[in-house]
Parts: sequence; C-alpha cells; structure tokens
Amino acid sequence: MRSWLAALVPWMVTTAALAQAPTAVQVDYTYLGTFKDESVRFNDECWVTPALLQKWGYSTTLRGDRLDVSFSGRAFDVPVRRFDTTDMVPLSEVARL
Repeated sequence: MRSWLAALVPWMVTTAALAQAPTAVQVDYTYLGTFKDESVRFNDECWVTPALLQKWGYSTTLRGDRLDVSFSGRAFDVPVRRFDTTDMVPLSEVARL
C-alpha cells in the first residue's frame, strides 16, 4: 500500500506544477477585435501585456514592479508580474480601476 502511494507522488507533483503554469488565452475586446498572442491565464486571472493595453488606447509607463496606466482622463497603477521574459498586468485590476 505504501509503495502504491509513493508511486503517486511524482504524478501529483507534476499535475500541481502544470496547474500553476500560465496558459495562452484569447481576449475579445469590444469592437477592437480578438487578441490571442499577448495574454495568458494564470489560476483564475487573465494577464495582458502593456503593449496590448496600448493597442486598446491606454497610455502605459513601466516603473519597476508597477505599471502607470492612464485612460479617459483617469490615472492609476497596477502590479506587474513577469511570466518567462514578459511583463504582464492583471486585466481585472485594469478593468476595475
């Protein structure tokens, strides 16, 4: 019984690691169209690149681990997370602010 449980450990570790990996997603943004190369899903959050935000009309300035964003006369900053070599920001935070 113990050897059977021990055999499951590598499988469980691999499954947990894969569940934590970001996966590419497609974002449909109103009349601007569909975007799929600059966004990922990590857990329950969609992350997008600052370049994609600029395509949507946002002004962005990267400042370390924060991104200054301005849109329609409003200015705010959001956290930046690096996936591989790409800086990304949580789409829900941008939409909320």
